[in-house]
Amino acid sequence: MATVALRSAIEEARVTTQRNLPAPPPGYLLRNGADGQRNLDFLAAVHVIWDDAARLREHSMKSDPTAPDGQVIADIKGFDASIRRRIELVETAVRVMREIWDFDYQRRFYDEIVRILVEELATVPDIQRRVIELLTRLNDRCGMTIHAKVD
Repeated sequence: MATVALRSAIEEARVTTQRNLPAPPPGYLLRNGADGQRNLDFLAAVHVIWDDAARLREHSMKSDPTAPDGQVIADIKGFDASIRRRIELVETAVRVMREIWDFDYQRRFYDEIVRILVEELATVPDIQRRVIELLTRLNDRCGMTIHAKVD
């Protein structure tokens, strides 16, 4: 019976603690807003933009049987724009991948904090309750998770 009660207390502490620690994606989304949401699901957009840049390149070329690859640049500005767009896209992809890596690193860090708190606080219910209340108040004040009750 005591084991069931302890397991129940551990689970309640785990859920409550996770809700009140700044664990992404809510914190990431709060910091980055709509851009953060787009960054989390940007691969579809990357493919569309890449295809558009490739079409821009194709449009700036014309056939020339004397050229080594059978084509020459007909529109230098369009060709240059296609290169710039692809470079910008690669730079954006690298930046977003870095942010996603940071997000994953933060998530693992906070998951470990939750694990430590749950294991330690499960043995002392009074401290567990106080810490959960403090985390809840902090979360409500800072709005770091979707569970925050910000005034």
